[in-house]
Amino acid sequence: MYIFCRGLSWRTRQGVQHANYFGSLTQASTVRLGRDASGKDVYIPFSKILPMVDPNTLVIGGWDISNLSLAAAMERAQVLEPDLQRQLAPVMESIVPWPSVYYPDFIASNQTDRANNTLSGESKKAHLEQIRGDIAYVIKPQLSCENNSVNPKAFQARKHARQCCRCLDGQHRAIC
Repeated sequence: MYIFCRGLSWRTRQGVQHANYFGSLTQASTVRLGRDASGKDVYIPFSKILPMVDPNTLVIGGWDISNLSLAAAMERAQVLEPDLQRQLAPVMESIVPWPSVYYPDFIASNQTDRANNTLSGESKKAHLEQIRGDIAYVIKPQLSCENNSVNPKAFQARKHARQCCRCLDGQHRAIC
């Protein structure tokens, strides 16, 4: 989403790639609605048939057992093209994941060394409540404003959504 909002382009082995929503069923697809008076087929965007959220307004959060910034994580993963990583790094270096649940029985043993961003304690119920709290931190303030006043967290969450992947309240806890 950040890539699309900023209109980024990057070099690949096949040439320059531009941000787009190709491949997105909701954003790039059309549906045949019928025919007009002259018999020509009429198509409309799929996103106009069903109410859908604009992907450019989503606020996305995430958890990881590693406390690497997104810049370091994307470099380690080697999934994105180096030129795209270079353009994203200034934004991604200040964003870190929320601490995650870590149960060694359910995570590959080769991940133990990177498990430095985990929720403390062994209570699964407490872990669940923490994860729910993280989600509510981003979502709930956007759904209601108490006493008809602007909740600072809600304002920041909406501002975050409009700016496509800026950090919430300077604490760098929202991941995009």
